[in-house]
Amino acid sequence: MGERLKGRVAVISGSSMGIGRAVAISMASEGADVIVNARHVDKCKEVVEEIQSMGRRAVAVAADISIKEQAENLINAAVENFGRIDILVNNAGFLRDRMIWKMSDEEFDDVIKVFIYGYFWCTRRACQIMREQYWGRIINMSSRVALGNSGQVNYGTAKTGILGMTRCVARDMGRRNVTCNSIFPGAGTRLTLTPEVLASKEKRQETGVSTTARIGDILEEPETFAPFITWLCTDEAANVNGQTFFCRGRQISLYSPAPVMLSTIYAPGERWTVDDVSKLFPKTLGEGLVNPAPPEPKEKAK
Repeated sequence: MGERLKGRVAVISGSSMGIGRAVAISMASEGADVIVNARHVDKCKEVVEEIQSMGRRAVAVAADISIKEQAENLINAAVENFGRIDILVNNAGFLRDRMIWKMSDEEFDDVIKVFIYGYFWCTRRACQIMREQYWGRIINMSSRVALGNSGQVNYGTAKTGILGMTRCVARDMGRRNVTCNSIFPGAGTRLTLTPEVLASKEKRQETGVSTTARIGDILEEPETFAPFITWLCTDEAANVNGQTFFCRGRQISLYSPAPVMLSTIYAPGERWTVDDVSKLFPKTLGEGLVNPAPPEPKEKAK
């Protein structure tokens, strides 16, 4: 065990199992006091006991972060129990996978509510405290589904929004010595390894519409990369801000901070005409573009 986070207090949403649990234990191993969270407090018992067995302090707090008052109370619990909050890991969430034409309003709203509103409510309350103490670390769990995948328009929309949230918070809070970074985790967890999710992934891969890793590639245990997330929350990472990392097993990769403008064309006259676009686009911006989901023949689609 180490002491890089000695005296720090961490709140980790959705930390009763999977990635959240691994991060909670990793941070405790570096000296942090931890608020362990799930929607039902009994699910946190084992994690709290494991942290306490290490000689560290941990408290279980039941909260559904898709409800504003509960999200804010989760942050307040850190101050009530330990006197401060230094670290927030926004990790809680779930899946409601379905193809776009079948997805209900409720399935879309449920996912947006936890990942966008829930992360926002937790982050806003944490920032109100962190900016006054002039120190803080925020980690947002995003996903490579933000880059596009079939059957996950709600999840992909939410996880893309988290990237924008991360970059904006980094700029709002950086001057107050508060950093905000996002993670694309590659790990097998309760969220990704349910029978329903595995069956859906296999079906999408068999039909060639999935762009994510195959099942065998997501079986890495979250404990393998939790130490990197813990390190991002130390003083040593003070200038790592607004970044996105992909973490899987022994691999840590840095993504470009924002979409890069690859090439540009200009109208040959004062303004564009459809004929101008038709003539120039295929030979310039459109050259080499690949359709990620090319249409099938009608007969096969049926």
